[in-house]
Amino acid sequence: MDRFDVSSKLNYKEIKELVEKGEKPFIVRHLSKREVVEKDFLQIDEALSVLSKIGKPLRGCLAITCGGYDDVTDELFEIMEVREYVREVFEKHPHIFYYISTDMGSHKWLVQCLFDVETFFVGEKLTDRQIFEKYGTDHESIPKISSALHDNEGLLPRLLKGIIQHGKRNKDAMGSKRVALTYASIFGDPAKSLKEAGLKDEDIKDLGLDID
Repeated sequence: MDRFDVSSKLNYKEIKELVEKGEKPFIVRHLSKREVVEKDFLQIDEALSVLSKIGKPLRGCLAITCGGYDDVTDELFEIMEVREYVREVFEKHPHIFYYISTDMGSHKWLVQCLFDVETFFVGEKLTDRQIFEKYGTDHESIPKISSALHDNEGLLPRLLKGIIQHGKRNKDAMGSKRVALTYASIFGDPAKSLKEAGLKDEDIKDLGLDID
């Protein structure tokens, strides 16, 4: 299926027509600071409604971005109102990561907002605007941030179950298990995480993982 970039808000009918033509839409939803502060979920709710109606062909086709915080040095996952927004989206739509694109790491900020993040910052901490003014497009010189995720609240099994169960609903069991593996691998012991999410040993072996 060919990739078709979509940044505008196409409706269900238009997206379905693209899928029927063999194209795979890349759907972008950009959140404003107002939407985050006011807990306005309309954009996300509408997107998930369309995605869920079409199902399997749109697996991994949704990118969510967030703007309005370029003037602060904190990363999105360090801003409490952003974390709360992402947590509430996950509570409403626990299957959302079935549809989230992992291309170019576009899923990372959402995952970081859900879990506890231990950060290691190298260099001067600047706002996005200051980084651009100081470094321009010289990406090699931009201050680096490395991080480690911790599931202190035990959310990972629920995240994985949301992906796997939605995949079954879409008659996409193997596809959803591969998506779940992507997220389970972030935490270092994917076989254990997938087992806690309800996968059987044979399912885990089918994904190429060893069972302890």
